[in-house]
Amino acid sequence: MSHNRIFNPRFLLLLPLLAVLIIGVACGGEDGETTTLQPTATPAPTPTPVDVAAIATGLQEVIKGSVEEALKDQAGAADEPISPEDLQKLVEAAVEASVPPGTSPLEIQRMVQEAVEASAQPGLSRDEVADLVASAVAESAGESLTAEEVQSIIAMAVATPTPLPVAAATYEWEPPAFVSSGKYGGVMPMSALTWAVNWDPHQQSGLLDSSISSGFYNQLMRWDYQDRDKLMGDLVKTWELTDDGGYIFKLYEGATFLDGESVNADDVKFSLDRIVEEGRPRPKASKIARYYGSSEVIDDNTLKVNLKIPRSPAFLQYLTVENYKIIGKHVGDNYDLATEDGKAALEEFLDNTDNINGSGPYIFKDFQDEVSVEWEKNPNYWKDGMPFLDGIRMFLITDNTRLIAAYIGEQVLMPHFGDTGMGVRDLQSAKREWGDQVRIHWIGGTNLDTFVVNFQIPPFDDPRVRSALYIGMDRLQHINTLLSGRGKMGTPFFIDTWMTPSDEEVGTWPGFRYVDKHTGESVLVPYGRDDVVKDPRDIEKAKALLAEAGYTEDNPLRIEYKAFNLAYHSSVAQLGREMFKAIGVDTEIKLQDVPTNFGDTKAGNYQIFHITRATDILDSDELLLGNYLPKGVALWDTPDIPEMHEAFAMSSTEPDQAKRQAVIREAGEFLRRGEHMNQLGIAWIDRYALPVNIKVQNFRVGRTLGENYMHESIWLEDPSEFN
Repeated sequence: MSHNRIFNPRFLLLLPLLAVLIIGVACGGEDGETTTLQPTATPAPTPTPVDVAAIATGLQEVIKGSVEEALKDQAGAADEPISPEDLQKLVEAAVEASVPPGTSPLEIQRMVQEAVEASAQPGLSRDEVADLVASAVAESAGESLTAEEVQSIIAMAVATPTPLPVAAATYEWEPPAFVSSGKYGGVMPMSALTWAVNWDPHQQSGLLDSSISSGFYNQLMRWDYQDRDKLMGDLVKTWELTDDGGYIFKLYEGATFLDGESVNADDVKFSLDRIVEEGRPRPKASKIARYYGSSEVIDDNTLKVNLKIPRSPAFLQYLTVENYKIIGKHVGDNYDLATEDGKAALEEFLDNTDNINGSGPYIFKDFQDEVSVEWEKNPNYWKDGMPFLDGIRMFLITDNTRLIAAYIGEQVLMPHFGDTGMGVRDLQSAKREWGDQVRIHWIGGTNLDTFVVNFQIPPFDDPRVRSALYIGMDRLQHINTLLSGRGKMGTPFFIDTWMTPSDEEVGTWPGFRYVDKHTGESVLVPYGRDDVVKDPRDIEKAKALLAEAGYTEDNPLRIEYKAFNLAYHSSVAQLGREMFKAIGVDTEIKLQDVPTNFGDTKAGNYQIFHITRATDILDSDELLLGNYLPKGVALWDTPDIPEMHEAFAMSSTEPDQAKRQAVIREAGEFLRRGEHMNQLGIAWIDRYALPVNIKVQNFRVGRTLGENYMHESIWLEDPSEFN
């Protein structure tokens, strides 16, 4: 049997099956029996058991030798169209396919090591193993490989006298496949919305300013470059849960700061400790501080993180948010951080652009206040093959007309952040002017338009009043009028996820019900239709609740609505007044500048106002902590709801997704009555987007506003156009 016969492309497809079977045989179950595919008949065992490790490692040797031979034979052969590169890709694809879902390469390696160790125990006979694999392969392969040929492979494997050593794990960076297709050069022109930035990444107030400096640093985790639902490491190569519910992180080897110092576990510990440091306000620390307890440095590239909430599914997701950057501990060592003066001095040092010392793909080049910020390529970036751009130049443009014109003239090709300052209608109108040269990449309905009511003072200290507004508001009118249809009704948890039932089920909830305006029949999915109206039953229910609270036509409820004096917020206030009028509520609107409004809110001097609640990750923890548990927001108080504490306790540490879903769905059922909340969700709005010129290649929009601003993986179609 020749090597060419074994390694035809059809046989390569069988490698994953062989790999899984060998691992299954070696590891077995608790009683020593495998639960994988069974042979059709089990022959009597021979007296001497087989060394199963020899089968696994012997097959590795056969595969290695066969690949080498195949590469020699196939290279340049006229009658064989497959190239050495293509064959190698097939082999790699087969190996990748053998990894069970959710299992890291490191875990697979550990399984192989365990299989080798297990071979010291009594195993299956040579014939049993051969028959098992042969039957399974013959069943799957049809005519591509006979049982006799597989028997020969097994015989060759078992004949190997000494198992090959398992290769040591490598933690070097491996470039993604797209790197070979990228183009290098060019300076990308972008638009920017603000210059209000603190250059110390841990002192930044939010995502808008962090995106100005994101490319200078790395963080621990990120979402995949091309699959925004796949979690991957940034500085981290692998991660695994510990027995006590923390994480062991293995860092990539070779990551360095600009000053040449290696990025190591000490730097990660220093940064995480600093982000959650008590007594020093870190604007974005509150979320991650609920999870992070402490760190233990095991070696230069290994860190153990202890969690306050063990086994948290959300913790890794929060590490993708671009405010949680890693800075060098050796920089902090220059200051006496046991004193307030030392801490303040380090903050001042890091807020100076001359002192930026990150490990990221770009280097700070220039800043002209109210004009531009410029990045340049880090020539020694540790991720081989990236970035592709020579640099990025961001221009401050806050006027929509100027921004539209800048895109037309290709003075900018994309924004630096998901909020361009343009509303849905502005973007849709601009798209008509831009034509096919600009694509609009919508982030999705991850931000919640909500009314915030002061539950501690009349009239909203009465749960019946809160419930009346929650049930009586016309959410679809808000979506169609203010968002041009880009949104869905404001359910307690994220739409179109495991956290919230289907649109059809939501359409049966009081407060979320709509009917055909001609027939009065229920319309469970009213989106995209102009022939539906709010279900009259919800209007009557809202009025009945107000009547129970003492508010009638003769004694209507009167409320003061404080709104930001910004266009969108003012429009929400005007529409809100009309919605509330439909259930018998009189609303007085008071417009305020943002600082005054926030000041009144913080002092508790308000009845109701509107805000868009941005979210960092798509997880139930984000909403429980931010919306439904106390101290979720510094600006206002949140009711202390025992049921939400219970939901958080049960879901935040639960690794089983089905069990998590059951808890969160039950919490949503409880919250959708409206009486328990101070944040009365109107709509999940899909109004944030990044308009991107088609000359920008390999761009992927983030899952939320909180990620994908390092710009290390994008390139220009023709870099010479933008030098």
